[in-house]
Amino acid sequence: DLLHPDDREKAVHRLKDYQNDKRVSPTEYRIMRKDGSVVPVLFRAIPFKDENGINGYMASITDISRLKTAEAELRESELYFTQVFEQSSTSTCLYNSEGTIIRVNPSFCRMFGVDEEKFVHEEYNVFKDQAAKDAGIIPSLKVIFDEKKKSEWEFVFDIGKAVKSTGIPSSKDDKVYLKVFGY
Repeated sequence: DLLHPDDREKAVHRLKDYQNDKRVSPTEYRIMRKDGSVVPVLFRAIPFKDENGINGYMASITDISRLKTAEAELRESELYFTQVFEQSSTSTCLYNSEGTIIRVNPSFCRMFGVDEEKFVHEEYNVFKDQAAKDAGIIPSLKVIFDEKKKSEWEFVFDIGKAVKSTGIPSSKDDKVYLKVFGY
C-alpha cells in the first residue's frame, strides 16, 4: 500500500465522493516509497463514460515535493521578515506602487501618533498629503517609485498639516525632523 497510513481515511471518504459521481477537487496525499520516505502528491481524477457505456476515471498523481519545500521556505522567509519589521526600532513603512501605505511597524505608529489599523484602513497616500508636498519630498519619492532607485533625504514633517490634509487621525500635532532612506 503506497498511501501514508494517516491519509487512508481521507482517501476512503474521497473515493465515496467519486463513486457518487461528484466532482472532487484535487486532493493532497502522502505516499510511501519503498525506502520508507514520504512524498507529498496531488491526486486529480475526472469521471467519464466511454462509448461502450463503461464508467471510469481519468486520474493523475503529481509529485509536489518541490512545491512543498518552496512553500516552507517562503513561510520561513515571511516569518523572518515579519520579526525584523515588527521589532525594528526604526520607523518603517511599506507603500504600494501608487504611494499608499500598506503596512507600518510599531515604531512608525509611535513616531507619528497613529493607530496602524486605522492608518492602513484609511489608505494614507503620501502623494495626496499636503505636508509631504510642502516638505518637497515628492521628487525624491518619484525616484523611488518611478525609477526604482533608492533615495535618501532629510526634512521636517508637519504631522498636524498631514492630519488636516489627509483626515488620518493622529495623537500628535507637532513637527518631526526625519532622515529617510527609501527603497
